[in-house]
Amino acid sequence: MLQWVAALQGLLIAAVAVAGIWFTRQQVAIAQAKLRYDLFDKRYAIYAAARDFLAHIYQHGGITDDAFGRYTVGVIDSHFLLDDSVRDYLMEIRKRAAAHQALKETGAWEPVGPDKTELVAKAGKEIQWLIGQMDVLAEKFKPFLTLEPKRKTVW
Repeated sequence: MLQWVAALQGLLIAAVAVAGIWFTRQQVAIAQAKLRYDLFDKRYAIYAAARDFLAHIYQHGGITDDAFGRYTVGVIDSHFLLDDSVRDYLMEIRKRAAAHQALKETGAWEPVGPDKTELVAKAGKEIQWLIGQMDVLAEKFKPFLTLEPKRKTVW
């Protein structure tokens, strides 16, 4: 009879250990899912700032200081949340927007003539490039805006 109780005790201890491991794995999975959701929210905010900026350029045919400021603040944390290629891409958008602004301001003071025509053409090329990024932006962000786990666990 004592052997039976000792064996049952051993099985009970093993069952409790297995249950503890299972609960721990569930807690890990929940923590990983929460991290994915938190990262998604922060990354989506950066995507939305870039999307809204490009939409503003498309709708208004130019860049306002307010829109440029919102974009800059909206993407400032990208180096913490995205890889270097996307961060560099976002900085390229900012650089080209700033170049457009500089060309536009310089051209405003330039008298009518070939120099002003060249400045206006360069500013137009920057705007065209920026508007063209509406089609590229989602593809750049796609790997970072998924809620699916990268790898399924076995148990």
